[in-house]
Amino acid sequence: MPAAGLVVCAGVFLTWLRVYLGYHTPRQVVVGYVMGAGTAVAWLAAGETLVGPALETSPQLMQGLRVALGMAVGVFALSALKWVEEAQAGSRTRPKFRVR
Repeated sequence: MPAAGLVVCAGVFLTWLRVYLGYHTPRQVVVGYVMGAGTAVAWLAAGETLVGPALETSPQLMQGLRVALGMAVGVFALSALKWVEEAQAGSRTRPKFRVR
């Protein structure tokens, strides 16, 4: 449970950072959250009904899934580090979008 809370806090921080750096407007962030929540629910349903039973029958498939997840997390982490570095460097000269 504490790890889930940390992940949510990190997501909120990165969301704020995207708006602060001018990459997104607050409205775009809200739409992104709605779309992300819908996608998460759909993947949960697919995982429970399709992927879960397939993984129980094939341990190799589970290993491949772990590798793919690790790669995706690594790519996202590199992107997030870039955003933090930009914010620290004060590279926000002007927002790309007009925040109202």
